[in-house]
Amino acid sequence: MLIFWRLLLAHLLADFPLQTDRVANFKRTSRKWMLLHCLTHAGLSAVLIWPYINEIWFTISGFRFYGWMAVAVILLTHYLQDMWRVYAIRKLHSHDGVLYFLWDQIVHIGILFALAAPALGDGSALPEKWVLMACLFTIITYGNTILSYFLDKTLYNAEFPRFDAKYFLMLQRAALWLFFLIPGWRWIPWATAWAGYSYYLRKRRILDLSRAGFYSGLGVTLIAGIMARNLYLGG
Repeated sequence: MLIFWRLLLAHLLADFPLQTDRVANFKRTSRKWMLLHCLTHAGLSAVLIWPYINEIWFTISGFRFYGWMAVAVILLTHYLQDMWRVYAIRKLHSHDGVLYFLWDQIVHIGILFALAAPALGDGSALPEKWVLMACLFTIITYGNTILSYFLDKTLYNAEFPRFDAKYFLMLQRAALWLFFLIPGWRWIPWATAWAGYSYYLRKRRILDLSRAGFYSGLGVTLIAGIMARNLYLGG
C-alpha cells in the first residue's frame, strides 16, 4: 500500500496545484491541453513510484503486471475519464457541481487503489510520513478550495474565486492546519482563536464564502489537522 499513497500524492498534485485555472479551462476545448494534463499525472506518478517502476506488482494467470504498466493505465484511464466529464457537461448538459466533482475524484482514486492494492504484497497499509503530510497539505489548501467552490456553485451558482481570494483562503486554512502541529496543549487556544478569526472574516465578507462552503472547508481542515497531529506528534 505504500505505492497507493505515492500514487495518491501524484494525483492530488497534478489535479490541483499543477492544474492551473488556464489548464482547467483549456482542457475543456483542446485535446492537446487534456493530454498535457494527463501526461502530468503519469509523469508525476512515474517519478514518485520510480523505485518500483520496473518491479512486478502482481501476476494474474501468468501475466506479469509491472509498475510502468500502471503508469500507462493511469494515463489512459485519466484521459478517458476527463474526456467523458467534458463530454457529459458540454453535450449531455450534466451539472458540473459538487457531486460530479466528488464522483470524478472517487473514480480516479478508485483506479489508483485497484492498481496499487495488490502491488508487491508489502502488507503495509500505512503511508510514509512525508507522503501523507504532503497529501493532507494539498487537500486542505487546493482541494478544499475547489470543494468549497463546487459546493457554492451547486447551491448558489457562485463564480470561481479571484486569484487573490483563492490564495488568501488557502493561506488561512493552511495556518489553521499548521496550528495542530504545535506540541503539547498550546495548539488548542491557537487553533480555536484562528477558527474564530476565520468566522469573523466570513461575517465581514472578507472570506466570500457561503455558510455551507465555510463550514465544509473548516471541517475538512480540522479533520486533516487531527490526522496530521496524530501522524507527526503521535497524538
